Amino acid sequence: MTTGDDSAPASPGYAPGNKWDALLQLAKGRRGRTLIISAVFAVVMCGLLFQSSAESLSYKNLSSLDNYHLPSWKTNPTEVSEPIEIFTPSNMTLEIENGAIKNVPSHLKKETPNFHLLMPATKDNSDFCKTVVSAMIMDYPAPTIINFGEQFKNITELERAKVKNILNYLSDRKNVRDDDLVMIVDGQDVYFQLPSEVLVKQYQNILAEANRRLKDKYGVIYPKDGAARAMYNQTVVWGADKLCWAEQGNATACPTVPESPLPTNTYGLETDDTELLSRAKYLNAGTVIGPAKDLRAIFASTLPKMVEVNGTEPTAQYIFSTLFSEQETAREEALKAAKTVSGAWRGWLSSKNRPPTDKNTTAPPRLEFSMGLDYAHLLFQPTTSTAPKELVSLPHSEMQTLHHVYTPTPPLTLPDALLDLPPPYHTLDPSKDPSPNPLPYLIKPLVHDDKLDNLPAANKPWVEIQLWTNTYTGAVPALLHLNQPAAAPKPRGKT
Repeated sequence: MTTGDDSAPASPGYAPGNKWDALLQLAKGRRGRTLIISAVFAVVMCGLLFQSSAESLSYKNLSSLDNYHLPSWKTNPTEVSEPIEIFTPSNMTLEIENGAIKNVPSHLKKETPNFHLLMPATKDNSDFCKTVVSAMIMDYPAPTIINFGEQFKNITELERAKVKNILNYLSDRKNVRDDDLVMIVDGQDVYFQLPSEVLVKQYQNILAEANRRLKDKYGVIYPKDGAARAMYNQTVVWGADKLCWAEQGNATACPTVPESPLPTNTYGLETDDTELLSRAKYLNAGTVIGPAKDLRAIFASTLPKMVEVNGTEPTAQYIFSTLFSEQETAREEALKAAKTVSGAWRGWLSSKNRPPTDKNTTAPPRLEFSMGLDYAHLLFQPTTSTAPKELVSLPHSEMQTLHHVYTPTPPLTLPDALLDLPPPYHTLDPSKDPSPNPLPYLIKPLVHDDKLDNLPAANKPWVEIQLWTNTYTGAVPALLHLNQPAAAPKPRGKT
């Protein structure tokens, strides 16, 4: 006979008080351990599969699902705050920049020359901002500011530092190649009027015309190691001025410069009789353009000359003008010697019987720098001593009938290089942006500003834009050099 106390005990697996003991007993057996490991593995795999499927959804797909909400750990695409991978430079880029890689791979080398813009300026003010902003708008390279933020005791110290720092920049063979195009302009009194593409084309036109004149005047030479070439060529173009700044008694630089190649009646019957009606023929050191190699030679010859003479140190303007004068004088002397029979024979014999050079002998000073001036102001238009109505700012559609009597000025037209460009207010249509870059969605929309964003019609042509024009030479200058002095020094007389 049985009683309540003799009833069969409950199964260990279901005993409420011993469930953890039962689990331990199960784990001790081989079958139990296999079951537990399999369960854990299944849970992990399910989690990975779920995460993979979630990651495979692109932002584009997510944005198309009306009821889908991004998980809290996934950043919303319109609010990216951290730089994305595309903006992070590669290891190769960093190694090239810090010099760890000496030879840049061929597929990363830029074969065409670069364009450098240098601006001497010690401080930022409204004039400096106007110069820089106008350069940016006209698509010039980002300028390198020379002497910025530095202080100098006097103008002499400033001039020497300017020449030295420009020379240092031109001598950086890592970043400046010999055939790179370099333009140097004053940093606080220049206004960029035409796009950089037009300036470069006008520069090329000036060189073509100047080199044609040089070949016609001085002839060609026949070197042993090459084909015949012109005796002289021009690669550097300075701004041209009507005034020769006769500083420090510079009695040689003013009268020995060549006459302007412009017609002798450019300003009418009184051309060259007065200062205002004179053709520009003097070097203006505030603007210059040319290959880095040739500018380097000019500045390298200038710096040693910036020493005190009789208690006065010459300025860069003085030395550049002197170098130009010496170059032209040497050319004329060579031409005179070549025109005489005896001179030609002496030149030929000296080239054949030239004695070996003594290493201890001081080399003669360099006189040829391949430089000339922008006589017609296609590139640089100074505002000193302009004749009445010489500079006019009107749309070219209103200039067709403008003409000075007794002058050969042709009908005023815009440069072909400018007419080949899109209209000045042309902008890309964002809806038709051909860029494959998928990043515009990261940029927050800009707020429309009526004062800034109400531009003229996108198809408004260049002929309807007000552009400063020299009505005597017919040039539309790429740059205006606003260098009208408060008190101009007395110019030298007509030569």
